[in-house]
Amino acid sequence: MKPHSIPLHFIVLSAMIVLIALFFTGSRTEVSALHPSIIPRTTQITSSPDSRLQDFAGTWYSHGAALIIQANGDATYTARAYSWCNANTPQPCDVIQKNIIISGIRMELKFTQAQGNVAYGTVLKSTVGHIGSPVSLTLAHDHTAKFTEVTSKSPRVLCDLYAPTGRCGA
Repeated sequence: MKPHSIPLHFIVLSAMIVLIALFFTGSRTEVSALHPSIIPRTTQITSSPDSRLQDFAGTWYSHGAALIIQANGDATYTARAYSWCNANTPQPCDVIQKNIIISGIRMELKFTQAQGNVAYGTVLKSTVGHIGSPVSLTLAHDHTAKFTEVTSKSPRVLCDLYAPTGRCGA
């Protein structure tokens, strides 16, 4: 029997999940010391989640980005800004901490309803602004989905862990 190897995209995704957890559990002090404006603004939106949101729950990723949705609609999104933070760099920007890239684009989202293959939500916290702006995730049949949010020029294609290798980047 052939031993299983862990795909590179799974390792990258795992690292991003750890970084997301660090961001939302209080590690902002070290990052904000590098660039004080990294701490996101917040807003509160209350709504009961749609039970169909379970179909969207899980981890969605692409090269440099990850969207993690819980069955109750709570979600986090991180993405590389591909701009390094320094005194002259506008937000969002990425930083390196102990040889780990901390993505500059970070959002807390709340998905509240699903219609067919589309889940709809709102930005609650963000390093790029647009608090209260709409977001959506549209599922496709090939283990991919299109994530749409105000700051993107076009929807970002994300994959789940069953998508074909290479479909969503390294």
